[in-house]
Amino acid sequence: MGQYTEEGGTECLPTPPGYMSASPAQVPMPCADGFYSISENSTYCHLCGRGHQCKQKDKEPQICPEGTYAGLGSVECLKCPEGMFCPEGSGYPRE
Repeated sequence: MGQYTEEGGTECLPTPPGYMSASPAQVPMPCADGFYSISENSTYCHLCGRGHQCKQKDKEPQICPEGTYAGLGSVECLKCPEGMFCPEGSGYPRE
C-alpha cells in the first residue's frame, strides 16, 4: 500500500520519502535512525548497510569515505582507529 488517508478523508495520499505506512489506516511514521526510504508509498524503511551512513532518511545511503567505517544501521561514518585501515565503504576497521 504505502498510502494513507487523513482522518475523515476519503482520498488516499502517497506516503512521502523518509516515511513508511503499512496500511491506509496508518498515519505515516518517519523512518527510525539508521533506516531510510527514498520513494513515495513505502510500506517499510530499509536498514542502512555496512560501510554507509544514512544522515537523511529520504535519500540514498552515502558510502563512507576512506579513513572511516560504519556498521549496520549507522547514521554517520566513524573515524578509523589509529593503526587500523579503513578503505572506502568499510563496515569495520582492518589491521
